[in-house]
Amino acid sequence: MSNVSHVAVREPKQYSVNVWGDDQVAIVKFEISDETVMQIVELSKLAAALDLTGVSRTSWLTTYYEDDEETEVRTEAPELVVSKEGFYFQAMLRHDDVMIQSEEQPIADLVAHFEVEEAPSPMSKIQAAFADITVGYEKGLRDAMESVVLALGDGVLRSKLNAAVDTVLDACANNDQLVEVNEPDDPLGRVQALRDLGFAVAIWTPDELHEGVDISVLQDLMVERGSSYIDSTRPLSPFVVVLREDDLHSIKFACQAEDPEHAQEQAENAYPAATVLSVVEADLEAAGATGTN
Repeated sequence: MSNVSHVAVREPKQYSVNVWGDDQVAIVKFEISDETVMQIVELSKLAAALDLTGVSRTSWLTTYYEDDEETEVRTEAPELVVSKEGFYFQAMLRHDDVMIQSEEQPIADLVAHFEVEEAPSPMSKIQAAFADITVGYEKGLRDAMESVVLALGDGVLRSKLNAAVDTVLDACANNDQLVEVNEPDDPLGRVQALRDLGFAVAIWTPDELHEGVDISVLQDLMVERGSSYIDSTRPLSPFVVVLREDDLHSIKFACQAEDPEHAQEQAENAYPAATVLSVVEADLEAAGATGTN
């Protein structure tokens, strides 16, 4: 999936840089075109996403020279190597086992030269859409429990999960309770620490974050998962709701609920035509709330 949306039309960028690894070779010359810069940017993103020191691919863009910069040195197995912030070329001397390597060049210079513009990533879209609501859905759900969403566009990698938690902590910088969340080394432990402090943590999976993602769909998933977490952790109490369906019959509706309002809501859903007379927290067995009386 490419996030590079546009590269301005520019002349290829010319390079003549030092070479390390053998006294015979002094200089390597190459040029980077608009097509190659896109490849380099994408490889750097891959290296960053997987936390790699470098990603390599075969490349025939280079010509190596001796000190006079005119005598060409023959090489084989040429490669382009891209790290998170830089790139270089390496090759083997022909009929030898000596590896030579060019001086590493910053990718930032290429991006500036070609005026590379990047399409907004799903993560940036999410952060922009929810900037005013602390990277999550609205506060005040049920009993005002706060919520946090961690968006993991590149998979649930240790580094990515920790970065997502850091985003949450930055957004909630004024909450002194969150200081302790920084302590666990394990990112899942940090998530649990957030939950222990009363945050509902919902996680989008990689296949749900893609180019052209619909923010409203993600918001629905976020609310659904946050609500499910709250429901699964909230202690429930027994209630009896007394309803009247007509002048002759009353109903005792037994349920487990968070509070009287929640119990009444359940009863009204079960008996939409009845009128609620009372809602009492009670011992269900003692109250005999088994149906119509």
